[in-house]
Amino acid sequence: MSNSMSYGRPYILSINGAIHDGWASISDFEKHVNSDFLYHCLSSKRTQNYWDNKINSGSVSNLNSEIIKSLTLTLPSLAEQCRIATILDGFEIITSDLSQGLPKEIKLRQKQYEYFRDKLLKF
Repeated sequence: MSNSMSYGRPYILSINGAIHDGWASISDFEKHVNSDFLYHCLSSKRTQNYWDNKINSGSVSNLNSEIIKSLTLTLPSLAEQCRIATILDGFEIITSDLSQGLPKEIKLRQKQYEYFRDKLLKF
């Protein structure tokens, strides 16, 4: 997770690696938290508002480990976390991937157009 400048932006790495200054690592959580669920929680408006209220004031906004550790998350069962993450992943794909979201939106608008066309042309 970025902890300075654009602080609070979570990233999931699928590789082992090292991080440098400006980043915080959250690790060893897999027994209790689904990584995709955690990503969505950390990306949420609630969490971002929490960071905004906790950051150091100064010319550069920074999160530190104490601020990150102070965040409280409500955790449903792992199965429920997976279910929620799957739903949110689907929404994220639709809203951020034009090849997925745009065709679906076009199809929905086409159905809406046909519905209103048929209603308006019945006289």
